[in-house]
Amino acid sequence: VYSPEAKTTSGAATVTKEAEGIWSVALTIDQFALVELSLSPYEKPVVTPNYAGPTFTDPTRKLAAESGLRFILDKMRNGAIPAPASFGVYTNLLDDMSITEIYAHGHHVTAEHMGLLLRVAACMKDEQAFAESYRYVNELMQSKMYGLCNWAIDKDTLGPFIEIGETEDETNAWLNANAPLDDFRVIRGLMAGAAQLGQAGADELADTFLRGMLFTSISDNAFNALSDVPAYPDGLAAFAWDWQEVDDATRTPMAAESSGRGKMTLDPVPVDYQDLYTMGLAAERDPRWLPIVKNATKLLLDSEINNLGLYYNGYQPSGVWTGDFENQGIIQGTHLKTIQVLWIALHLARANIGLSDEEVVLAQASARRSYEFFKAFMTSSVNATYPKGRIPEYLRVDGTDVPNCIGPNNPIGCLEYERDNLFGGEARIYAQLARLAIWMGDVDYAKQLITDLILPEWISDTNDPRYGLIGKSTTDLNNAEAWNVLESVLTMCMAAGGS
Repeated sequence: VYSPEAKTTSGAATVTKEAEGIWSVALTIDQFALVELSLSPYEKPVVTPNYAGPTFTDPTRKLAAESGLRFILDKMRNGAIPAPASFGVYTNLLDDMSITEIYAHGHHVTAEHMGLLLRVAACMKDEQAFAESYRYVNELMQSKMYGLCNWAIDKDTLGPFIEIGETEDETNAWLNANAPLDDFRVIRGLMAGAAQLGQAGADELADTFLRGMLFTSISDNAFNALSDVPAYPDGLAAFAWDWQEVDDATRTPMAAESSGRGKMTLDPVPVDYQDLYTMGLAAERDPRWLPIVKNATKLLLDSEINNLGLYYNGYQPSGVWTGDFENQGIIQGTHLKTIQVLWIALHLARANIGLSDEEVVLAQASARRSYEFFKAFMTSSVNATYPKGRIPEYLRVDGTDVPNCIGPNNPIGCLEYERDNLFGGEARIYAQLARLAIWMGDVDYAKQLITDLILPEWISDTNDPRYGLIGKSTTDLNNAEAWNVLESVLTMCMAAGGS
């Protein structure tokens, strides 16, 4: 460092390693200085994985987990098309032409399921399944323009699923989109594959997606004078980033244009998108994530309802909390979707990186309240129909059941059981609760949940064409849902000591 200023640092300056691949230099500057940097090539240290994989003590759980993974790999992918497109996981076993604003059904492929499969493959130590999934995400789902993971791949074009929406300066346009929670799922899966399997390239792709998210999908990243979310000005994961990247002159009613224009959707802010654990891992690599981790932790803690261990699922920048953030404007949006509540509890249970001791204590205490709430609800719901208890798809904000719509004089706010509200729950809900139990140090209860509520959802008959399916009671005849299978297999793997 060279400067004629008396108060300016001069001579050799100390370089501090902040994280893997990130260094800083702190200098005192009076008015000006010349800094000369000597650079040399850097390679990340090669770490040989020593991950042993899960150790199943129960042969039934082992068989269910292994057959569940095989069902996904053999029955819910299209082996008739060229690789890597053949490595994409269907949402549903049977094709379904419908698509909503919030979900791609049928044989469309979503980042949610690819992220789950990456985690499952790493946890089960299936190197081939991981390598195939990595190729799919890297070659087909990755946005070369923004370094993001597209939320869905179209079964017909085998390219990003695009929909008509609005940019900041265009009323109608064909838009790509991401879903930040699913980005975090993919990133977490990539990190797991790098650490547990030594998969080349997985860590680098995780870093690419993290950088892309930091500059597109986190609020207040434009450093405007007015905060996007005034109560949480240090950044939160948004609903989505929508952008134009596809060139297709044949699209109607207008051509798709690769202009790069995009916008962030923030209203509402999805509370369960704030994956504190993966954000913390990101902060170890890039300190710019540190204020976001703290900010998101505050949001999650603030979202708890009357210390019940239940959480509002959405937050409007105006300061209003909402129910199911995906279904605003309809009855479901006034209630709490339990899978989202459990996601929030899991985020809080795992939060530790980048937080103070006090923040960790508060986060874990909140997660503990949520865990105890759901355990108590399971016990209180035991009856002849549900001898092992249940957790419905939706709860009212006070933690009680949403009333059933059964006739002409329906109660206010009702949902029709097993159509609008899976009253008996579904496999992925119990898988999430079991994972929360594991993080709470109660592996025995997790295994009990698997035995009582997940294994009965498993098709164990080897003569059945859907052998290995988990989630048989909540899917249509001859159909399957990838989310139930993958969430369940991941939970069984973790209960067996996998990670």
